[in-house]
Formats: sequence, structure tokens, C-alpha cells
Amino acid sequence: DEGEDFGSDKGKGEGRGVPPRAAGEWRDGGKEENERSSSSEEDSEDELYREKVASCKRRGRSEIRVSQWAQYKFCDLDLDKELGEPAESLGCPREHVDDLPLERFVEEYEHVARPMIIRGAMEKWPAMQKWDLSFFQRNYGDQRVKCGEDDDGNKVKIRLDHFCRYMRDQR
Repeated sequence: DEGEDFGSDKGKGEGRGVPPRAAGEWRDGGKEENERSSSSEEDSEDELYREKVASCKRRGRSEIRVSQWAQYKFCDLDLDKELGEPAESLGCPREHVDDLPLERFVEEYEHVARPMIIRGAMEKWPAMQKWDLSFFQRNYGDQRVKCGEDDDGNKVKIRLDHFCRYMRDQR
């Protein structure tokens, strides 16, 4: 597995003054002590999340200070505008699935191997309703995913639950 792991639970808290904790670990004590412990765990998890995101930002875009990221509004980018000419001007038309009968698709695109973008093909796909950020966070949150590359081309990874939270925070 290539790339430095910025999402692993291994060594969680080591060297940062945050004690590692086991899942479901509670201190001895009454309800009040458990509530304080729970709050402390949430604070530690928030701190860990912020550290992991900041680390990925520093590695993925070393020319931008972490404190400056918000000003670039990466989450609001219009990719057609940012990447230049829209697909149609490059000879790659876009058509909605409801306006493209199979026969015309085969004749105009498939048989002549002409690229195109089909819009709306997934609108009625059940996974579009089932697979939201919460689903992936709940079921695959501990998996590490690539979120960028560092200046040397190495993968920058983060746990999926941290990445999902980051995406939610950007809205």
C-alpha cells in the first residue's frame, strides 16, 4: 500500500498529548463521570479530525497555508469553467437519457465509436438514494482513501469517515 497513512488509528494520539482510546472504553465512575468522558472523547475525535484534514491539506497542496484554504473555495468550483472548454466544443456532446432512444445511441455513437456524455442515467438508480455520505461513513468509515498527491507524487490518504465529515463541513 503506497503513500503515508493519515487516517490510521494506529498510534492515535501518540506524541500529541491525546491518549489512545479503545472503542467503548469507559472510566470507572457514575453517570456524570461517563458524560465527561464521552465529551472528552468527542473533543479528542474532533481534534484528531482537524489534525488529519490539516495534514492532508499541507501535503496535497504545500503551496497553500492551511489557514488560506477557505479563500479558494475549492468546493464551489465549476469544473467546466475551470477546465476550459465544455465537452461539446471538444466534440463530446451531452444528451439526457430521456432524449436519447437506444436506436439513435447505437447508430450515432456506438457504431462510429463517438464519445458522448449521457446525463440523467443514474437518477432512478436505487443506489443514488441509498448511498449518501452517511451510508459510506457508517459502513466504510475506517477505510483509507486517496484524497490527493504530495509534491513527490505519493498518495495522500485519509480515513473515509474524516473525508465524509470534511465534505459535509464544506457545504
